[in-house]
Amino acid sequence: MLAPPRLEAQALACLRKRFPDLQRTGFSKAIRGQAPDEFHGRIGIIPDGWFYKPGPQPSMPGCIGTFVCVEIEDKHPLTPHKLRDYCELYASLDGLDYELHLFVFDRYGLNERQLDLCDLYLNGLVLRATEKRSGEQAWGPK
Repeated sequence: MLAPPRLEAQALACLRKRFPDLQRTGFSKAIRGQAPDEFHGRIGIIPDGWFYKPGPQPSMPGCIGTFVCVEIEDKHPLTPHKLRDYCELYASLDGLDYELHLFVFDRYGLNERQLDLCDLYLNGLVLRATEKRSGEQAWGPK
């Protein structure tokens, strides 16, 4: 296996300070392991890093656990389609009493931003952005 590029390795080292439980692989398997009846096959998202926090969180006292995903905006920027996939996964997990958080960092592992997937999903902002690019109308009156 090839070593990650130096800049990516530095960004990951910075992120591991912030998120010590950060993992690079196994996201799909972890999602399916928590909700095997809901998710079959691969999840369409491969985050740059992720981890799972079991149990209720302050933002959602009734939740079973929280998946936290990390994206590094460098070689593979977060596209509207990938953001839509995150929003759809958020909605599916929310219906099962799980949370999904998404943090985005620059190529150096700095400039942290947490995206509000609930707001993006409920307001349809991501869906409308992908419709404009593809020319398709995914929902609403045709």
